[in-house]
Amino acid sequence: MTKSSSSPPRPTVYESAVDAWMLVLMLLTPVLAAAIGIYAIAVGRPGDATWLFITGASAALITAAFAVPCRYTILEDALSIRCGVWFYQVPLDKITDVSLSSSWASGPSLSLKRVKVQTDKRPHLISPKFRDDFVADLRKAVKAARSASA
Repeated sequence: MTKSSSSPPRPTVYESAVDAWMLVLMLLTPVLAAAIGIYAIAVGRPGDATWLFITGASAALITAAFAVPCRYTILEDALSIRCGVWFYQVPLDKITDVSLSSSWASGPSLSLKRVKVQTDKRPHLISPKFRDDFVADLRKAVKAARSASA
């Protein structure tokens, strides 16, 4: 992302950072099921292998459904948060604080290097790849949204 003196064009999309350990956890069940399935075929148990392949494929599809794509888009009036089938928008004028976080609490993110977007109702924990740029950009957008509504 390049920096300029003016506000970035909207919408601005930030992909989620992905921790290696999180990627390993997401791939563990499908890979393990496939490996054991291959072993089951080698020892003459193709029926068991079929169930293992179905289980592995199901785990991969469910994981992908809730994790891909994972991105955060700063719009003119809202922060759009998408992580797989989860999708919602946080109005910029409802954001009360933006800060760095490493909370283990659940959120639409694939990393523990997070940003906490606080509203008067609840915090939103997200993990943009370029946290510092995201925080600066979001703060500018929140400030612009507040001045536009005043």
